[in-house]
Amino acid sequence: MAEVARDVEAGILEPECAGAAEMYPESLLRTTDSALEAFEAEVRGLLEPTDDEILGAVERVVLALNAVDGDASHDGAGYCTEEREQLCEYIDLTLGEHGGRGCSGSEEGHRSCRDHGGLARLVTTVS
Repeated sequence: MAEVARDVEAGILEPECAGAAEMYPESLLRTTDSALEAFEAEVRGLLEPTDDEILGAVERVVLALNAVDGDASHDGAGYCTEEREQLCEYIDLTLGEHGGRGCSGSEEGHRSCRDHGGLARLVTTVS
């Protein structure tokens, strides 16, 4: 709490974000960023990805995010439904930005994600 107050006073953290800083411990943010950075690097390396390669990359990041969410070292903090949906959107946008089709870029990609219950369901159920 004192660290958050110092960050607000120093201008490092906006006052309206102070509550969020307490909700999300640094360990959760750091490990989430690491999982997403690894996913981004993998996607950047896929030059002409097949649906299986795309779904494999998605599955790996989902498993990594589920491990982050289930890690007790974050003092009970984890992802709620809204945050899972935001992570799913980020995954889909990342695929689109790097030439992947994501879940909305093609009928085949959309069907593949739908067949797996959509990314939101995938994030909550892949283990």
